[in-house]
Amino acid sequence: AGKTVAVIVVADSMAGMDMAVLGNHYHAVQRVASLPQAMNKAIEITSANMPVAIVAANRLVAGNNTAAEPRANISFDAGFTGYNAVEGVASVLLSNGIYADRLQAYRYAIIKGFSSFSDVATACAQALNDSSYTVNDVKYVEVSALTQAEQEQLEMAGLIKGYNTDRTLATAVGSLRAVTGEGGCFSQVAGLVKTVIAVYQRYY
Repeated sequence: AGKTVAVIVVADSMAGMDMAVLGNHYHAVQRVASLPQAMNKAIEITSANMPVAIVAANRLVAGNNTAAEPRANISFDAGFTGYNAVEGVASVLLSNGIYADRLQAYRYAIIKGFSSFSDVATACAQALNDSSYTVNDVKYVEVSALTQAEQEQLEMAGLIKGYNTDRTLATAVGSLRAVTGEGGCFSQVAGLVKTVIAVYQRYY
């Protein structure tokens, strides 16, 4: 069954990963550096009736000390001093509707809109436009909760602008990074999985 699935590995590097071995088990394997890049490639591949597994992993490095990072700006713990480092693998399987129907596969979520603009507000507007939803329909938002103050401020300002409305929003906001302890590729993919589960299980 593996040869009928393409794999996109989201990673800063391929250290510790044998692409040749992976290629022997799956239809195609390629690496990208971010979740938006993976999603763009996945849209291209799934349009040809090929399912895609997006995979990311986090491996602890000896001597890694995440407590030395700057204090996070999004935390509900008054005594928070730093994230904990963890190891793990996150993956999500995507396909188009035709392929899923043919296999009678269970659907946990349907992606109705996607945008990867560097400007957060523009990305929000484009994704909402593609999905035909409004900001009032959005029940959950997964944020990066980056410790870099400049990037965190850009994300926050973009979300405020993108979700600006005259109505009172009832949108839950969360960040998996508070659990995973790292803000790289693993948290990006794991955050997508968390968002799917949150929407599917109505955890908002």
